[in-house]
Amino acid sequence: MGRADGATAAPERAMRVLLIEDEADLAKALRRALIEEGLEVDTSIDGEEGLYKAQNAPYDVVIL
Repeated sequence: MGRADGATAAPERAMRVLLIEDEADLAKALRRALIEEGLEVDTSIDGEEGLYKAQNAPYDVVIL
């Protein structure tokens, strides 16, 4: 449905989540669940990589 003035609202941006988890199976399951909830998810396998990503890209949430 459009706005009263005829313009359309910009679509909502999905929240960006950085998931840092070294256990591959757990990371895969969590990533899948978060994506199913409509979130945009990046993953890192260790803290060093996660810290680099967190410092170089905007995230709404970081999960350790």
